[in-house]
Amino acid sequence: PAVVRYRTNDHFDWHSDDAGDGARQISCTVQLSASKAYRGGELMITSPNRESTTLASTQRGRATFFLSSCLHCVNPITHGERYALVLWFGAG
Repeated sequence: PAVVRYRTNDHFDWHSDDAGDGARQISCTVQLSASKAYRGGELMITSPNRESTTLASTQRGRATFFLSSCLHCVNPITHGERYALVLWFGAG
């Protein structure tokens, strides 16, 4: 697990958490900041077949689970700070 802090202009490019070894099968992000504490910083997640993209909830305390093989990114923060708890679950 890791607590991630995003400040103005911080972002995370499109990527997957799956390293191909089964260690990360499910990814989870827990929103720690109030949505009014920042602007931008949306967590975007593709569907497993990559045909659609959804936005994760920005509600404080809300956990978003998704397959680690799904591409996802965090858009740049334009104001304030966003904190998130990031966890991974896998085999073994």
